[in-house]
Amino acid sequence: MITESGWGKYPLVPAVQGEDEILVHTLADRPDFSNLDALTRQIEEKTLAFTANVERFLSGLSQPL
Repeated sequence: MITESGWGKYPLVPAVQGEDEILVHTLADRPDFSNLDALTRQIEEKTLAFTANVERFLSGLSQPL
């Protein structure tokens, strides 16, 4: 469905079999574990943005899932 749509916001996982993911998105390139509050905020913000992007994509599909 994602491939056929042409949506390229996030790359697809090369091989889906045996994996728990279908899209690739890094939430923290270089996590700073010395500041856990800032790291938590960064992960939360990027997770919310990712989720919103995927929801927008799915809501724009004309075919039911």
